[in-house]
Amino acid sequence: GSVGLTGAAMLVALTGGVASPFFFTFPLIVEGAALIVFQSVSSGLLAIATIGYLLAVALGTTTGLSTVELPQVLAVVVVNLTALFLLAYVATVIAREQRRARDAAIRMSAVDPLTGLFNRSFFFAAIEREIARCARSGRGFCLLMMDLDELKAVNDRLGHFYGDRVLRGVGDVVSAGVRRIDTAARYGGDEFVVLLPETDPTGAFVLAEKIRIGVEEMVVGLPPTGPQPSLSVGVVAFPDDGATADEL
Repeated sequence: GSVGLTGAAMLVALTGGVASPFFFTFPLIVEGAALIVFQSVSSGLLAIATIGYLLAVALGTTTGLSTVELPQVLAVVVVNLTALFLLAYVATVIAREQRRARDAAIRMSAVDPLTGLFNRSFFFAAIEREIARCARSGRGFCLLMMDLDELKAVNDRLGHFYGDRVLRGVGDVVSAGVRRIDTAARYGGDEFVVLLPETDPTGAFVLAEKIRIGVEEMVVGLPPTGPQPSLSVGVVAFPDDGATADEL
C-alpha cells in the first residue's frame, strides 16, 4: 500500500499537482486496502496518502499562484482530502461489517446455538485431528460421552421451554468443568461429548464425576415436583478402547 501511494504521489506531482487528473489513485489504494486489512493499518495508509498528496500538490504545482488562484487551489485540496477521508471511512465500515458477518457465519457453522458448545461436525473434525496428532506423538487422550436421562420426561410433562432450560444448564456445567484445551460439544438431542487431550482415564473419570454431580445440583427453575435431570457418562481412552472416532 505504501509503495502504491508513493507511486500515486509521483504521478500526481508529474502531471500538474493540484490540476492532476490522477487524484483518484489515492482513494483507490486506501479504500482497496481498508476492505482487507485491519482499521489500524487503514488509518496508517490514510495518513500516508494525505501526506503524499499534499507533497505532490506542493511539488507539482510549479507555476506561481496569484492571490485569486490560491483560494481555488486550497478549495480543491480540501475537497479532495475530504473525499479521501469519507471514502476511507465508508470502506472501513463496510470491511468491519463484512468481518463481523464472516465471524458470525463461522460461529454459527461450529457452535450449537442453544447450549453454546461446539456442534457435532466441529467435534468430529477435532477428534480426527487429535487422533492424527496422537498417532505422531504416541500420546493418548480420553473421551466422555454423556446422556441426559430425563430430557424426554421434562419435555413431555413441562414442555420444551423447560427442556431447553435443562439443555442450556448442562451446557453451562460442561463448559465450566472443562479446560481451555478440551473440546466440549453437543452430540445430539440430549447427548454431549468432551474430548480431553493428553488425559488418562483416571483424570477423565474425575471430570466425568464432577460434571455428573454438577448437573444433579444445577438450578434451572424446574418445578420441585417435576422430573429432575441427571446425567449418565461413559469414559473411553485412545487407543486402548478404540483407534477411530466411530470405535470410541
